[in-house]
Parts: sequence; structure tokens; C-alpha cells
Amino acid sequence: MGLVRRAILEARHRLLPKPEWIKKKRVVDREFDREHGVDTGGYTYLGSLKIDSPNWRDGNSHIAADPEEFEAAIAALDADLSKLTFVDLGSGKGRALMLASGYPFKERIGVEFSEQLVRVARANGIETIHADATEYELPPVPTLLFLYNPFGRETMDRVAERTRASLDAIPRELIVLYLNPFHLDSWLNAGFALVFRGPHFAVLNPE
Repeated sequence: MGLVRRAILEARHRLLPKPEWIKKKRVVDREFDREHGVDTGGYTYLGSLKIDSPNWRDGNSHIAADPEEFEAAIAALDADLSKLTFVDLGSGKGRALMLASGYPFKERIGVEFSEQLVRVARANGIETIHADATEYELPPVPTLLFLYNPFGRETMDRVAERTRASLDAIPRELIVLYLNPFHLDSWLNAGFALVFRGPHFAVLNPE
């Protein structure tokens, strides 16, 4: 492992959640995966994966979306979900896409830049697009854009700006549902308005 890659990996380890949260999360993950017969939980450090994108340095370790947090965030939306396509950027092993299948979304799309995580998602029966979020073109349809704290500020800035440009080119309904919104200002700076703030999520619409 190169020195730069090792330093980044060690920095990611230092940013992990507190041990008590990790312990609780492991229980939730085991129960979910056992109930559904899938492999979506656990922690996967991006530094341990082979990712053909320079943006891996700004990616966060894979942590599956918590079912209760996901359900609470969806419940806060004031929208007709049947008209929306659910797009998960940084979809990992596919947990959020599985949870989204319990709602009447028109379509579900996962985007993940790690080929290894894409293979796991597909083994779980979840079709995922292998692509970098900074290069992925959003579908020109009404969309719910889902983010579970997938990457750092630099990448989030680029994704927010590309999303704004996509809307300017093809105006349409688009809701951003951002769980653990550490870089909320990336979206505010790109011309999105905060319409609701929950305990662990933010809902944004274009201004």
C-alpha cells in the first residue's frame, strides 16, 4: 500500500463513529441481513478497495443506511412518491435501494463507484450502475436524490453543482434527501433551499 493511500485510510479510521453507536449499528445490520438473506451491513473502508477513480480519496467508508432513520426521513417528505424516480448516489451494497422498494417509487437507481460493492449489491439481487457520482447524468424525470453521507465536501460540491446544472437544462421536480448532512452548505451554495431539517436528515428543493 502506498504511503499516501495508507495516510488517507488511517485518517478515515479516525473519523469512525463512536464505539457505542457502532455496536448498536452492528446489531441492526445483522438482524436486517438475516431477515432478508442479504449482505448489506458492516463497514467497508474505501482505502481497502480497488477503485478506478481519483475521487476515492474523498469517499466515505461504506455504512449501510439505518432502516428506522430511512423510514423517518421518507415520512417527512411532502411528495407523491409514485411520480418520483429514487436515485441513490453512493449506493454501496444496496441497503437504501432495498428499503426504497417498500415505497411506490416509479423506479429505483443505484450509483456506486466501487466495482466490488456493485458486485455485492448485484449478488443481493439489486441492480446498480457502476459509475462515479461526479460523472453520472441524472435521469431527466422527476427525481428523489438520496444521499447517505457518501463523500466529502469537494465531491459533494461537484455533485450539487452538476445537479443544479441538470435542473437548469431540464426543469423538473427534484427533491434532495440527505441523511447525515455534514456538507449541507454544498447544496445551499448550489442554489437549493432547505425545506425541512430532521434530527439526522435534511430535505432540499431547488430555489
